[in-house]
Amino acid sequence: MSKRMLAVADMVSRSREQDNKTYRVADIGCDHAFVSIYLMQHGIADKVIAMDVNPGPLEAARKNIDRYLGTSEGAEIDIRLSDGFAGLKKGETDAAVVAGMGGKLVISIIEGADVFVPGYKLILSPQSDVPEVRLCLLEHGFKLMDEDMICEDGKYYNIICAEYVGTSQLSADVDEAGIIHKENSDGTSQPVVDVADAVYGENSDATVHTVNIEDERLILIQYGENLINKKNPVFREYLEKRKRSLGTIYDTLSQPCSPLVVTRREEIRKELGEIEFVLRKMSGGIGE
Repeated sequence: MSKRMLAVADMVSRSREQDNKTYRVADIGCDHAFVSIYLMQHGIADKVIAMDVNPGPLEAARKNIDRYLGTSEGAEIDIRLSDGFAGLKKGETDAAVVAGMGGKLVISIIEGADVFVPGYKLILSPQSDVPEVRLCLLEHGFKLMDEDMICEDGKYYNIICAEYVGTSQLSADVDEAGIIHKENSDGTSQPVVDVADAVYGENSDATVHTVNIEDERLILIQYGENLINKKNPVFREYLEKRKRSLGTIYDTLSQPCSPLVVTRREEIRKELGEIEFVLRKMSGGIGE
């Protein structure tokens, strides 16, 4: 299996250790069922329901199960044709893996599911739109329990573990664009000041310590609170590379000559500010 899928399986294993019970796992979009097989081979799952929307991968999955597992272990993998969670009944599994697909598809799968009960775990590895996936989880009653980042073939991948608790975990109102709003005394609401304005302004060293609590909540959703708190070294490496790349681009746009250039410089300035804030927080330069 790939390094990324091994990291997904490891997250399932850690999730099981926390729950300390018989573990039944749904493998959504199982493809050729290599994750399902690995979970059974290593005693991470007691039963797996391997599901895919296409018949072709499921046929390959059957062959791989026969090839790599004995009769008893293979019998504990149930193969189903299913679009997302549609073929799964509530109570059949304790956790689900959704990996190897784009973030928008992951979001649609979560939003279309009707199997979640308190304590249900999701182990996700979206290939894009990771902040939007985090926001979706929080909105739909999941608590973000753990997150890792790995690098494979020069690409960075997030692995998220979330637990269903049944109520929204957003501590402030967030609109569809991911901007947190706060309520005024007269009952109206307004967007919170962008965090980069406080972090990457002309006097960033003086203002970086005064980012208000609403700004910090937004940045934790954007970049991943668990990654930040764990001081994940691969995540730090990713941020440093991103910072250098954006800094180079920012310098080449030092002479604004059009509205588009001005807009792009502002976008880069804001992202650099967010990255600097996260790096300082990981280094202990900002209070926990």
